Amino acid sequence: VSVFNLHDNAAGSVVVQANGIKAITLTPGRHVSVASAHQAIDFAYINQVRKIGYRGIKANTSNGVATYVSDFSIPSAISAVKPLKAMFRSNDKQVKALANQLLKTSVVVTQSTSGSGVYEQVAKPKLTAMR
Repeated sequence: VSVFNLHDNAAGSVVVQANGIKAITLTPGRHVSVASAHQAIDFAYINQVRKIGYRGIKANTSNGVATYVSDFSIPSAISAVKPLKAMFRSNDKQVKALANQLLKTSVVVTQSTSGSGVYEQVAKPKLTAMR
């Protein structure tokens, strides 16, 4: 399972807890993927949204559970996830207000973390046959 914090209203609003791991608090622009350690050889194998850009991926394994925590690009998430993209085309007043909040959060996160490196898409490695 993966959790992405796109926007929140207060520090500590998004906390992920799974059996065998300590609680992980996510600020906007942060993500966590959680899987069983035997499935999670590398983040590339469990990444559920390959079109999102990630950076600073940190892996941890504890009690048979693997976690991958990283920054993610909110603009690339908006582009990659159809319901998010649709929010920006909506005529509904409440949806537009939420989309504007998301846009403002994206700008703040992008500006405040601009020196943290580039975002990169993480694709599952392709298997090739050997002769």
